[in-house]
Amino acid sequence: MDFWTRMKQTVDKGVETSHDLFEKAKERAQDLSRTGVLKYELMQLEDQAGKQLARLGTAAYEVLQNGKAFTTDNEGVSEIMEEISSLKSRIASKEQELSEAGGKPEDA
Repeated sequence: MDFWTRMKQTVDKGVETSHDLFEKAKERAQDLSRTGVLKYELMQLEDQAGKQLARLGTAAYEVLQNGKAFTTDNEGVSEIMEEISSLKSRIASKEQELSEAGGKPEDA
């Protein structure tokens, strides 16, 4: 085998290896992008849940400050609690989705 044939084979092999590495890097970037989006969505849901919990706490404070009993019958309380329950369910679903995509919910 002459010099030029060996050089061509070496270059071809290098190009093929580079192509394979590029494809793997591209797939990994897509995976990271997907997990990044899921983590962001999870943080948004957790932020919404925190705001609803703050609303619930404010409602409880206002009722208790006036010397009244705080129950789910108080104005707006059941709606806030329903929203919190909904967010809890959505958060669990998003954590599962993130886990299936290879991410860790605690990293969000």
